[in-house]
Amino acid sequence: MNSSSPSELKWIRSILVVTGLMNLLWGIAIIFFPRILLEWIQLSVNNDGFLWRSSGFMSLAMGFAYLLASKNANKYWVIVLIGLFLKILMPINFWLAYRSGEMEFSIFELAAALHLIWVLPFAAILYRIYLQSYIEDKEIIELTGKDIETALHIYSTNKGRTIYEASESSPVLLVFLRHFGCTFCREALSYITTHKKQIESNGAKIILAHMVSTDEAIQALETYQLSDIEQVSDQESFLYKSFNLKRGRFNQLFGWQVWMRGIYLGWIKKHGIGAIQGDQYQMPGVFLIDKGKVVKKYIHELASDVPPYLELATINSD
Repeated sequence: MNSSSPSELKWIRSILVVTGLMNLLWGIAIIFFPRILLEWIQLSVNNDGFLWRSSGFMSLAMGFAYLLASKNANKYWVIVLIGLFLKILMPINFWLAYRSGEMEFSIFELAAALHLIWVLPFAAILYRIYLQSYIEDKEIIELTGKDIETALHIYSTNKGRTIYEASESSPVLLVFLRHFGCTFCREALSYITTHKKQIESNGAKIILAHMVSTDEAIQALETYQLSDIEQVSDQESFLYKSFNLKRGRFNQLFGWQVWMRGIYLGWIKKHGIGAIQGDQYQMPGVFLIDKGKVVKKYIHELASDVPPYLELATINSD
């Protein structure tokens, strides 16, 4: 699903193509014609050749990267983010070199001009990409209509039965995961591995929902001895949206609490981080479903939240 109009895509593509071509031309000039370039811009040629060539090769690499990102900025947003950092940091680097007497002020002026003119355009692109994910999120939720019962009848697990059928046999603890590279997802899987028997002894059958293919999920789950667990693949995130699980806002995904706990889990508890598999913005959740009805639920406020799995899996007797 792509809600961007052609005009919106055009301005993003144009910015990335222009800056890509400029980087390529600048890199070629520095690498192959350094003296001609410096004389043309009336700068002295008393600088280290190796450093100039290195900056030229970096400019070439970023030029190709920007042209790649121009094909699909939503997919290659990391390139734009790295580019934004470079546009901010490079003038600072040249300023420090000027202050230490390593280069002339005119070189700093040129470097600052060539980099800083792209800061606002790159920031605008990243902001548009950020908004796009939530525009699509809203559209999908409106499309699914948050119709949980229909979704339970549509989505089948790797065991060949629908989630609804599974909930008819026994209550289902449906655990919606974030992407498998997420340290919080890895913590959840580790917890489920350790407490699976206890959770299911409380009366609920665990089913994992994820955003990759079944084969990819089995490969990821083997690390946690969960390759045989019942699961459902939802690569388009429609099942997530049926349960009103949205993409997280900035604070939910990157707030200081999330960072602190992420560092603790990733490095100290050694859950680590991995490649993004699925929607990196998607928030998780846990639902207890009995005979096609949601009887308990836990929707994360922060990506780092820990659901009370055992409590959620307990079947209350009336």
